[in-house]
Amino acid sequence: MKRKHLIIPLSCLFALFNVYCSPSLPQTEQLAEQTTQPDAGHKEWAPDNTSSDEAPIDRVVETTILPEHTTEQKTSTDEPKKPLFERPSSGWCSRMAAGPAGKHSIAVDLSMAHSTLRFFGIHKGYPHVDGMLAKGLQQSSSASARALSGYTSDSSICVLSASTSRVESVQVTMKGDVATIIPGHGDWSLPANTQVAILDLRNVPTSPELQALLEKIVAQVITQDLPMPNRAVILHKGMKDEVFSAQNTYTNHITRTLGSTLLAKGKKELPLIILIGKLISPAVARIAGSLRFHRRAWIVGESIPTTIAESRWQGVGQAGIAFRTMELSNNNTLWPDTIQADHPMSHLETLTKKLSEKTELPALLTGIPQRPRIKPHHYFQKFHTQLLSKASLQAALLIAHGALRAFFPYFSTVGDRIDERLEETLKTATSTTLDDVTARNILRRFGESIKDGHCFVNYRGRSSAKGFMLVELDKLNGKPVIRRTAHTELKVGDTILSINHVSAEKWFTEEYKRTSAATPGYQFDMAARELNRMFGPVVLKLQSVDGDTRTVTVQPQPYEAYSKFAQKPFRPAGFLKDLHAEDVMYVDLDNKAIDQTDFNAVIQMMQNAKSLVLDMRGYPNRTSWQLLQHIATNPLPSPLFSTPEWKGPSDLRRSESSYDLQALTPVFKGPVAFLIGPRSVSSAEHVSTMLKQINRVTFVGRTTAGTNGNITGLVLPGLFTFTFTGMEILYRDRKPFHGIGIVPDIEVSPTPQDLAQGKDPVLQKAIEFLKKP
Repeated sequence: MKRKHLIIPLSCLFALFNVYCSPSLPQTEQLAEQTTQPDAGHKEWAPDNTSSDEAPIDRVVETTILPEHTTEQKTSTDEPKKPLFERPSSGWCSRMAAGPAGKHSIAVDLSMAHSTLRFFGIHKGYPHVDGMLAKGLQQSSSASARALSGYTSDSSICVLSASTSRVESVQVTMKGDVATIIPGHGDWSLPANTQVAILDLRNVPTSPELQALLEKIVAQVITQDLPMPNRAVILHKGMKDEVFSAQNTYTNHITRTLGSTLLAKGKKELPLIILIGKLISPAVARIAGSLRFHRRAWIVGESIPTTIAESRWQGVGQAGIAFRTMELSNNNTLWPDTIQADHPMSHLETLTKKLSEKTELPALLTGIPQRPRIKPHHYFQKFHTQLLSKASLQAALLIAHGALRAFFPYFSTVGDRIDERLEETLKTATSTTLDDVTARNILRRFGESIKDGHCFVNYRGRSSAKGFMLVELDKLNGKPVIRRTAHTELKVGDTILSINHVSAEKWFTEEYKRTSAATPGYQFDMAARELNRMFGPVVLKLQSVDGDTRTVTVQPQPYEAYSKFAQKPFRPAGFLKDLHAEDVMYVDLDNKAIDQTDFNAVIQMMQNAKSLVLDMRGYPNRTSWQLLQHIATNPLPSPLFSTPEWKGPSDLRRSESSYDLQALTPVFKGPVAFLIGPRSVSSAEHVSTMLKQINRVTFVGRTTAGTNGNITGLVLPGLFTFTFTGMEILYRDRKPFHGIGIVPDIEVSPTPQDLAQGKDPVLQKAIEFLKKP
């Protein structure tokens, strides 16, 4: 079903320590049509069948049901003699039936388990659970299953050794007119003379297919449909930003869904007894609790902790964790903390005889639950207390991996290599002497794998940097050339030949290995920014535009000087008389330029122009958007926004939306040249795609960054933040944008000589194009 939705394109450009975040499109025009559809291309959150117990693995049954009903099933493998984790002697975890081992590498298993807990679990907050992961990694010294020990201090998380049990075929045994059913695979039927059915669910291990297996069996012994419990889970529309903006397009909230209905297939109504043992799996707890809540079955044996019914298992190596991910209710009534057994096991034979006489089942006793309620996860800028260490860096890598696996939308476009990169960077993190620079570069190396121009890694601790280099580079003829500088020993147009006696080619080759970007031009720009961060004097070998070479030593400058340098000069809006184009008007759409412009005066001036140059080689703001509406001869269609939407940890869909911006009067109807380049990124590309889709302008310059979509970020242990693009951007006809960008209609690149002489060949080419008859 379509619904109206607001989209606010938000992204940020980094200039090392400066973060430039500009306001985006005014919300008044952002009525978007949104649809939700299943996600066909996103990798499953729960890897294979190693998590939950809602859909294939096997189970073991007790070798003895009762002396009167002896049935044995053999397990395919023996339990480990020395379990990684001892079962607690009390609490709900002492009752939890362990699930299967993980099926991936330990690192990937651990990432998936922690991320499921972090984003969907009922807990005390991201800093709390992230800190437990870091603590466990500190105790285990590596990303192993023993790292789960960090969670044992929290009673809401259950850490157990994994089960190796497997199920055989379903078994039905008779004693008189009482049928005992042990769940298993295969078809079965109740003997015709059955008067009482016993479903033996004692000590069933957690497994992904168990829910479906139990429902199939229960359906055969009931004659009235069974409502399953309603669930409250956390719904994530994208990953809510933890770094830049407390309120943007990404949200999470609690959603409540009606439980399914188990369709009855039984031929006659039978009294039903469910046997519950000490160990109980979530699926068993849910279906037994549902039957008891609706007074459809007697519970015999042990009581049922509702915490287990609301929990999920995640295998990690030969161990795993269980934790609550939902809140169960029936008829607007929360399940009680415990579903009490109706009778102890010793009363079974007596109860069986009474049930033959159709004894009425009393209502389930309920009360006010004391377990924590489910709530959204809103932890904006809740920074961790863990300082930089090998353990905190490993935790940061695992958390970033899990977040990307769930919320990064471009794996089908850029390729999926994050598992291999996680293994690589974890190994580096454990084998390298760490400081803030090395640790940041390890995280950057991991981020490079997603080829995303919004992937930034920042360190919030005390940096070892000594200052800044006041320089901006451009890649011309394959070489780094100084575009702007405030150092007197450097000249605009100089080509950098070497950096600290390392050839510039080699320096950039190494830097590219840890620089995430979607296009080569923007990757150069992002890598070049690393030169701005200085850890001491830097020796540069330079070649002037005349071919002369020289070596200079550049001294670090204070932050105040760098901040001033970052405020780029701009050409004011007006007619280009100095370039002999008196009837061509120029407007710089960069946020800092247009903020200093009399907007109404510019709109009026445009009406007197024959043609228009709009410079989008910077970053726009709201005024920029509004100006574009005055050149639109048709409504401006936004791209298509496709955002991962998780309803709990098992239900992934894509939420799609778009909107149109209406033209504003007066409308400039003359030709428009639109200047772009490799630094045109995100919101700048957003406005470009809108203009491109209505063929309103001619693009002049170089290919843009190929990176659009709202940015989102993680706060990580070790005082790091990690960001990425959280939604996929497509043209309205569903053609891809990421990694392609806006390719200019007229390609123009400056030369070192142009820079040295202060010329702007892109602007000059635009004028030349506009002046053609």
